[in-house]
This record gives sequence, structure tokens and C-alpha cells, in this order.
Amino acid sequence: MKRFLWVLSLASCFSIIFCLSALAQKRKTPRLKEDVLLPADFSIDFQLASVERSRLRTGTNLLVGTELNTVGEAVFRTLEVIS
Repeated sequence: MKRFLWVLSLASCFSIIFCLSALAQKRKTPRLKEDVLLPADFSIDFQLASVERSRLRTGTNLLVGTELNTVGEAVFRTLEVIS
């Protein structure tokens, strides 16, 4: 009798899991726009980076002559050339 109840409970668990996954797949996924409007240049990125950089620099010294400064300047030069 105990084995029968165990098998019955196991079978009901599997059927519930199967039904829930089948119901979840039937839900319609939201339709997404195929075309996303992107800005033509990186001016907004440059503006946001400039504001954030000045906010971070407040009260601290610049990292002049370090590897971090060199990489940051290269990124900003690339953004200026692209835009």
C-alpha cells in the first residue's frame, strides 16, 4: 500500500510539472519591435561620460600618467573621431 501511494504521488508530481511547463509554453511572448532607433552618433555617450567623469573627479586628484588615464583618453579620442 505504501509503495502504491509513493508511485501515485510521484506520478502526480510528474504530471503537474509536465502540465505547468506545457501551459507556460502556450503563453504568447510579447512582440518586440524589429527596428530599434539608435542615435546616429555617440554624442549622448560622450556627454554622459563627461558629466560622470567630472562628478567622480570632484575632491580627488586626476590619475595623470597612469595606465587607467591612458586608456580613458584613448576611448574619449575614439568617441570624438567617430562622432
